[in-house]
Amino acid sequence: MHRPLHSLSFVLLFVALQLSVTAQQVCDSVFTPCFNTTSGTGFFLDLEASTDVTIEGFSTMSQGAGTRDVELYYRPGGFVGYETDAAAWTLAGSASGFDPVSAISCPIPVTPLPITFNVCIPAGERYGFYIASTSGSGSFELYDTLTTGTLFSDDGTLRLYVGKGAFAFGAFTGFVTQNKLMQGTIQYSCGCSTGLQHPSAASNVRLFPSIVTREFQLDLSKAQGVYQSARILDSAGRLLDQLELDATATNIIRNVASLSSGVYTLQLTGLKSSAQLKFVRSSD
Repeated sequence: MHRPLHSLSFVLLFVALQLSVTAQQVCDSVFTPCFNTTSGTGFFLDLEASTDVTIEGFSTMSQGAGTRDVELYYRPGGFVGYETDAAAWTLAGSASGFDPVSAISCPIPVTPLPITFNVCIPAGERYGFYIASTSGSGSFELYDTLTTGTLFSDDGTLRLYVGKGAFAFGAFTGFVTQNKLMQGTIQYSCGCSTGLQHPSAASNVRLFPSIVTREFQLDLSKAQGVYQSARILDSAGRLLDQLELDATATNIIRNVASLSSGVYTLQLTGLKSSAQLKFVRSSD
């Protein structure tokens, strides 16, 4: 961890400058500068849109060099209270062997996460995002000069709120610390187009319990879409199980006692709908 190049006064000045542009509508990116660096393995944050926007990418800073596998999740309503609830999140994408540019002190170059996704945030709604290093080495840079839930920036279109930092490899491990915010860039555009990932459909699909010993229950009673099949994938993306879904079914119970302990992805697909949920298989 390097010596901070700026004091808290710089942080407050930057926030003030960010908030001063709220009269303009910007559809480009949100940047959080490099200062007061703390190294972690991942982070949570909330974004809130004043008009429809599409989140298209994250670029991060790394002080600790190393190659790591990364997963990106999102959910409507924000992240608070769901930091260890894998079933409450949708997997937007993952990347293996992410090896970002690193530097031991500011300025640290930003490196785009090699994850292709488009997530629509409707006007007036808030969504949580979670980036996790699931294995490997290296860091993501964070800072901790503001309180979790504080509005960090508002460009008139997209508001960024201070989140939390993760400090253990793996997703939804519970090793989370308050008052942390990513350092890097969030790329977005204005408007939402047909065919984009829309969290509201996935959010109305419930898988419980999130930590499974023998079987899980899938609640489709409020799903905004019709799903035709479900697939279970391991952490490496290998297909382990698949089942066809009855279009009229609203409650499905699946026995997964044959699976080894670990984290798994349940993929739901239909003609116009798709969703991904996580669950943890725990030994009996």
